[in-house]
Amino acid sequence: MKYLLTIFIIGLVFLFGGDFEKGFSLYKKNRLLDAEKVWLKCAEKEKKDDLRCSYSLAVLYDEILSNKERSFFDNEKENRYKVFNYSLPELFEKATKYYKKVANAGYPIAYAPLGLLYYKGAYLLNVNVVQPDYKEAKKWLVKASNSKDKKFVLYADNILGLMYFNGDGVLQDYKKAEVYFKKAIKNKITVAKCNLGNLYIKEGKIKLAKRYLREGYQDGEEYCAEIWNKNGLGR
Repeated sequence: MKYLLTIFIIGLVFLFGGDFEKGFSLYKKNRLLDAEKVWLKCAEKEKKDDLRCSYSLAVLYDEILSNKERSFFDNEKENRYKVFNYSLPELFEKATKYYKKVANAGYPIAYAPLGLLYYKGAYLLNVNVVQPDYKEAKKWLVKASNSKDKKFVLYADNILGLMYFNGDGVLQDYKKAEVYFKKAIKNKITVAKCNLGNLYIKEGKIKLAKRYLREGYQDGEEYCAEIWNKNGLGR
């Protein structure tokens, strides 16, 4: 989730039009508390046809949440998000609140990140402090998957594949998982090759598994090598 705001703001400007210089300028200068204040005030007055401030708040809180989860492991000396004192549950609530505001207004840019948040919840030292909500996750991930504009699909198909592979809130179904993983691969989500390879191992299709794990590893996905070695696939 790192640098989500920087990445999505480009799409945000393209999607909504106009400029958003004040809050984003503060964000780029690492004046994050000031950026938050500007966007909070703006979000109170927003109309349904222009939710730039709400979306930016959603991504900011999502970014802080992800960073706080990682920071317990990284022990970073200079953490640009340490100015925020929100707890993980508070950040989760804020991020989902503003993503939902944008998603419920019909903007597909919020579907996938909202679905991902509900899928993973929030965790500290591998313990969930906010439990996943698979029903809500599936709802928004399916919406993202069905988006006509492929740039809004993002990782939705890969996560849906994992849900059916693991049986997370749905009946376990390898065929549906395979369909979603292949769709994600077509959308250039390379980690889906690792997940598809893992699925083929479970089905005993070792030749196919090796093919996708090799391709994923060549694309830079170390996770494919972990699956390969864990299952003793040799050379």
